[in-house]
Amino acid sequence: MIDTPFLVFLNTHGVLLLVVFIFIYEFFLIKKKEVALHMLVSVFFAFLFSLVLKELFLIPRPYLATGEAALAGLTYYSSLPSIHAAISFALATTVTLHQRLLGVMLFTVAALISLGRVMANVHYPADIAIGMLIGVLTGVIFNQIHVKLAKKAKG
Repeated sequence: MIDTPFLVFLNTHGVLLLVVFIFIYEFFLIKKKEVALHMLVSVFFAFLFSLVLKELFLIPRPYLATGEAALAGLTYYSSLPSIHAAISFALATTVTLHQRLLGVMLFTVAALISLGRVMANVHYPADIAIGMLIGVLTGVIFNQIHVKLAKKAKG
């Protein structure tokens, strides 16, 4: 079921499509440029921090350990942490801090993305948990930085 080309494509590139879609929605459609930029900063740093951790923890992906097929692409990096989880949870956290209803929906999508990565045999549940932690913390930290800078700018 998960090995259909469309699902493999979504499992590989869906998180990027989600970020682009939400950015376009925030920046151009509802004109919440501050939210869109805050979102991009959080997502970028979640991605960057995850890449650094992947270089520190060279853990083989599940499909290499089990000999089964990987049902998603972008599998040439270490398993820990899940960049897909980090990005999707950074996005969901950031949006939730500004728009609760949309953010809650994005948390559901982030959970589905993460589950898909485990089902595709490219991540362990611990990879997802660490990626989720990175994403949530990145969203919260950059929100706090943003709030402090906004207060400082107002004087």
